[in-house]
Amino acid sequence: MSLPSDDFARQIFFKIHNGLPRQGPGSTQSTLRALHSINPSHRHLDILDVGCGSGVTTFDLARLGHRLIAIDNHELFIETVLTRAKQEYLSERITAVVGDMFRLPEFVAPNTFDVIWSEGSIYIIGFERGLTEWKKFLKKDGYLVCSELSWLTKNPPFEAHNFWSKHYPNMRSREENIRIIKECGYELIDSFVLAEDDWWNEYYGPMEQRIHELKLKYKGHQEAESVLNEQLNGIIESNWTELVDEFDQMNLREPLLRGIYGFGFERPSAIQQRAIKPCILGHDVIAQAQSGTGKTATFTISILQRIDVNFKDCQALILAPTRELAQQIQKVVLALGDYMSVTCHACIGGNKVQDDIKRLESGVQVVVGTPGRVYDMLQRRALQSKNIKMLVLDEADEMLKEGFKEQIYNIFMLMPENIQV
Repeated sequence: MSLPSDDFARQIFFKIHNGLPRQGPGSTQSTLRALHSINPSHRHLDILDVGCGSGVTTFDLARLGHRLIAIDNHELFIETVLTRAKQEYLSERITAVVGDMFRLPEFVAPNTFDVIWSEGSIYIIGFERGLTEWKKFLKKDGYLVCSELSWLTKNPPFEAHNFWSKHYPNMRSREENIRIIKECGYELIDSFVLAEDDWWNEYYGPMEQRIHELKLKYKGHQEAESVLNEQLNGIIESNWTELVDEFDQMNLREPLLRGIYGFGFERPSAIQQRAIKPCILGHDVIAQAQSGTGKTATFTISILQRIDVNFKDCQALILAPTRELAQQIQKVVLALGDYMSVTCHACIGGNKVQDDIKRLESGVQVVVGTPGRVYDMLQRRALQSKNIKMLVLDEADEMLKEGFKEQIYNIFMLMPENIQV
């Protein structure tokens, strides 16, 4: 994420990022995998860590005996690294300096480093420019280790393409990046895709929580809220402009609120702040966010707010790609709807067909299931679609990959014409 220009905004930026496990996607496991690719003999290396942030990777490498010069253009990050290096008795291995990756400090001499490490920062200077300008600082047989954003499919979803076109317009395919690597005079040793958890566990998740805390602290402070919202929009973007910071502000029914707080939620996540309200208002919604961001609770809360608890027929249908996910969703529906006496049944393979038929005919307000079994129940008329007003496709991209496309189409054709998706 880019660094704000004025002093107050920079202070807020620092409050957001300082102390987080990471300032970019990654994990110790990914760092060690990349290190092993270039250094299987485990010799001690001279490393330039460009864009070190608060030094998570710096310290991972220093603890293994490597010598590092860590550079970042944010003085407060460098102060954090120096203080921590002293506390961990790593000052002899870590030199941390304020520096600009667009123009490295003069004492960074050519032919000096075994490795230039740019985990999550090369995109700031530009992938091709970084490869070209930093190469002279490497020893003859040196390595450049970096993480770069790439398209993993030729036809990404429109929403994803639209988001990244704004935030990183120069993003290319992996094949194009490999071509650039070779054209810049490098030999590609290894490449791998960061796990989804590398984005969320130590980066987006903790950062989102930090932003929520700061929004409470700076509530009513226009400049601070502007910086905080800008950073939050780097996690998730929406064409729905209204953000609702508290569940109490969503005009939810009281038994549902009790279920939400009883489930352990304290405040809405980024996706919930944006998506619950339009869902409740009856809009068709496409929601894309990392695992663990609260997508399941988003559509579950919306369903529970909209259904008529006094009417026992099916009013919401949720499709999931696997039995396990369907069962997990059922548990969330029943937990959040605990004080509403809501009924929910999972139609999945492995259950006896007659048991599903009997349960559905007895009256179920929410049905969750895999496409094959749900379509079977619709064909048998055990599941009646005439009163279904909400259809949810969870992990829709995965379902289309798994070959459920025809079944989903057939199910959709049996739904009421005005159904919300």
